[in-house]
Amino acid sequence: MRTFSQASPDHRGTPQRPGRVLTLTRARGASTVGAVYYVDAPAERLLQELDYRERAGYERMSLEVVTDHSKAHAVTWIAPPGNEHDVGQLPLEQLAEHVRSAAGPSGSNADYVFQLERALRELGVEDPQVSALAALLRR
Repeated sequence: MRTFSQASPDHRGTPQRPGRVLTLTRARGASTVGAVYYVDAPAERLLQELDYRERAGYERMSLEVVTDHSKAHAVTWIAPPGNEHDVGQLPLEQLAEHVRSAAGPSGSNADYVFQLERALRELGVEDPQVSALAALLRR
């Protein structure tokens, strides 16, 4: 499941005021929906660039995904619980206040939430936490 428990000191915040971004956490019976991008092999340079981009607590993970027509091998980055940038989940109102005041080199933390909400909708996915957070940020 998705959780806003990951601090972003380098993209959607700063070391002094880290933003909050998503990671995936394990939960019995949970699954998640997302986009799969097909990349021609070898992709080592791209993987190295993504390793650098996702350096704030994320680890590269291999997994099997189910697409519309088959199963495929995929790579993603997940920040495991207890990593150095794991800051735990805030109550929704506090999370909104935190996100509203954070920004970094990749833009405002609120824009991250709005772009995420839009991307999920384009995939036909409704994430109640993302939608509720976006609604609070719009107020």
